[in-house]
Amino acid sequence: MTSDRPNISLQTYEERHAPALRAFSLPREQERYTDLPATLLDNMAEHREDHFMVILKDEQPVGFFALKHDPTHLSPYRKHEALVLGALSVNASEQGKGYAGQGMILLKDYVERQWPEIKSIVLGVNVKNRAAQALYEKTGFEDTGRTIMGEMGQQKVFELWCGED
Repeated sequence: MTSDRPNISLQTYEERHAPALRAFSLPREQERYTDLPATLLDNMAEHREDHFMVILKDEQPVGFFALKHDPTHLSPYRKHEALVLGALSVNASEQGKGYAGQGMILLKDYVERQWPEIKSIVLGVNVKNRAAQALYEKTGFEDTGRTIMGEMGQQKVFELWCGED
């Protein structure tokens, strides 16, 4: 018996993903909160140390985000102990199907395998972006109670602990 459910996986960005990622679009209300994959890919030289991640549905890109080893103001941990998640987006045509949530659930195991020294994954989410806050909370991130000022206004800091069961 075969399942009609798509296979969702996380993979490090490869050049073969570029055409699909460059075709991503977002609803206008989301564009103010995140960058499209094409923007980051166009500026890869500036993001040499970032790890671009692709959420795949049956090997086709449906989501994208970046991981950085630069927690700076988001985490009390040093650079080698925390990752910052940024620029999460899901192509408009694939939204509402749970792919971002599935990708975030897969992220903890991925990070624990790739970087066992990482203690947490942190991110800032705009205080007005309630949908993103709900997604992160649903997938295990905790609201730290801290806020920072971002490019588009005040952001809540969320954290997902790694290396724990």
